Amino acid sequence: MNGTAKPLWEPQEGPQKEFFYSDTYELMYGGAAGGGKSDA
Repeated sequence: MNGTAKPLWEPQEGPQKEFFYSDTYELMYGGAAGGGKSDA
C-alpha cells in the first residue's frame, strides 16, 4: 500500500469514536435507533 487508500469505515465523531478507540476491556453502549450502534 502506498498510504493514500481511504479507509472503508471510520467511526462518527462523538460517542461512537470514543467507544471505538477506548482501551476498556468491556463497554456497554445504548441509544436510540439510527445512532450508529451497529457500527460501534
